[in-house]
Amino acid sequence: MEEFRELRNVLERVESKLLASRKIYGALNFAVWLAVMTGYYVLVVPMEGGYVESLLYWLVGAIVAIYVTKRVWERYIAVLVSETGEKSGIGLKILLSWAVGSTIGWGIIPRLGLTTNTNETVAISILSFLAISLAGQTLATGDREEIPAFLVPALGTIPAVKMGNTAPLWAGFVVALGFSLTIILYLHSAFKAIER
Repeated sequence: MEEFRELRNVLERVESKLLASRKIYGALNFAVWLAVMTGYYVLVVPMEGGYVESLLYWLVGAIVAIYVTKRVWERYIAVLVSETGEKSGIGLKILLSWAVGSTIGWGIIPRLGLTTNTNETVAISILSFLAISLAGQTLATGDREEIPAFLVPALGTIPAVKMGNTAPLWAGFVVALGFSLTIILYLHSAFKAIER
């Protein structure tokens, strides 16, 4: 009977560590993208960079972020698969959510004529792209910690429609808030798992 209790305790500790590691991987993913995004506001905006500079920054930033987060996502998905028993399809579901978000956010939303200028269009495109993509990702992973990452940008689309030339800057802060809250929730969940 004592051996059974010891085995149970060991298994519970392993399960807690797996859960904590997955939550930390989730936080790391959002932290990398938050760093890339805020880097844009620190490096490109003060130089009053135009579309070419912005495009170049986001191209390089996305390549760097994808390279870094690729390893994080591989580990995250491996741990998630070990927890859920679902052997395949999680990565494909996440990829599909980003494809749908890209199509709607960057393809359909700008054509609806909801805004009065290009800056407002860029802002609601960014916010809707992220809201839709991250909502799908949250459904795929089942991580409630990701809710602020899509809910805050979704709510931010409403005032962005009438913000004028400051809309893209404001949209960046909206996304930063959503990502920061998501990171906090992931880390909180990791600490709760460790303390079990």
